Order: sequence, then structure tokens, then C-alpha cells
Amino acid sequence: VGVGLNVRAPAGGFPQELGGRAGARETLAGAPVDRASLAGALVRSLISVCAGLGPRLPEALREEWQRRDALQGRPVRSETEGRGVARGIDATGALLLERPDGTRVRVVAGSVEPVIGNPG
Repeated sequence: VGVGLNVRAPAGGFPQELGGRAGARETLAGAPVDRASLAGALVRSLISVCAGLGPRLPEALREEWQRRDALQGRPVRSETEGRGVARGIDATGALLLERPDGTRVRVVAGSVEPVIGNPG
């Protein structure tokens, strides 16, 4: 499962397409945030949550992550697999990417970002 964390809001705010779903840690904290400390806390939390899970996610955990998936159903660009629509995650935590021709591939590494505006 990939994790994105906005530390600072972009100049001019987040794009309208994010519909109020995006926020930034510094905005919420009302003060500057030390990125190294934040990254360490995030990694420690993920290790705690994932300890002992094995190669497959428990269905309840996968469903919970799926409910919180900000990319689901949105056009995205994968560093390794190109463009398509995010279709959730599979039982191993891989992103499911539906390509324009309708085929689906698993994205297991690399960055993924939403395509805002013209997805072409």
C-alpha cells in the first residue's frame, strides 16, 4: 500500500478536483512540521500496524484501506505502469490500475500520482 502525506499545502491551495479531501499537516498543526520526525513516526506506525500480517492483507484491513483510498476511480499516472484509472488494491496491497484498453495491471513499486485536468 502506498502512502502519500501532504506536509505543506501548495501555493494557492489544493486543486478543486480534490473536493476538500486533501489537507496538509502544517495547516492542521498550525505550525511548521519537522519532516524527518514526521517520517519516522509514520514508519513506526506502519510497522506496528503491519507487524505479523504476512504476504496477504486480512480482508477487513484491505476493506478499511479501500474505504480511505483517495485515488480509487480517479485517473492516475504510475511511474512503472503508465496511465490509467486506479481501481483499488488487491489482497497483497498492490494498486490495481485499469489501462485505457480495459486491461488491469498490478502496481507494486514506484510513485503514482493523480492526473488532474487533461488525462491525455
